[in-house]
Amino acid sequence: MNKRKWIGLSIIGVILIVSTTFVLTKPNEADYVKWMEQTYDVNCLDYNCEAFKLKVMEGGEIKEITMQVSSGGYSPGTLVMKREVKYRNLENPAYMLDLNVIGFLDKISLVDETKRLTNE
Repeated sequence: MNKRKWIGLSIIGVILIVSTTFVLTKPNEADYVKWMEQTYDVNCLDYNCEAFKLKVMEGGEIKEITMQVSSGGYSPGTLVMKREVKYRNLENPAYMLDLNVIGFLDKISLVDETKRLTNE
């Protein structure tokens, strides 16, 4: 009986350690902003990257446009962060970026992406 007790306590201890590791290493909104800036070479304008500036080629010239969230959702979850967001340029809706990302163990991974960042 004593051996069963120690095995049970060991299993519970391992589960607690693994769960704590997952919770402490889950990406947050600041990590998402950093990921956006590195992945898409943009300049986020707020703390959660609901708007950002992006350089695009239009008519042979480099132009800076502002993309803003038109819809989306953020799920902080206990172990996993999920974010689905649709960015649009309000002046020219031809520019679009739709993202579905997941964050786990300090990494943000792209699940799905639809983008049109040129007007040509």
